[in-house]
Amino acid sequence: MCPSCSSLEWETQEASGRAKVYSWIGSQHPTEPDAAPRIVVLLDLEEGVRFVSNLVEMDLEDVHFGDEVELTFVDYEGQILPQFRPASKGTL
Repeated sequence: MCPSCSSLEWETQEASGRAKVYSWIGSQHPTEPDAAPRIVVLLDLEEGVRFVSNLVEMDLEDVHFGDEVELTFVDYEGQILPQFRPASKGTL
């Protein structure tokens, strides 16, 4: 929904897949208490949109505000999901 006019119309826009970490939490699933927590991040996409996803290939204690990340796709038991990982040097 558009915050200005309340319209429900939308269109797609290609994005770069690059972002910076704005906020994050460690999410522990109750059925897997011994598993490492998922890192759920709120990201500022390069295009100016905020996006919620998971952060992979990084430990929770190493996440910081402003970290540069990039899009990757991860196969979870046949479901391909957009996730983010630390950006390669020089990509942002």
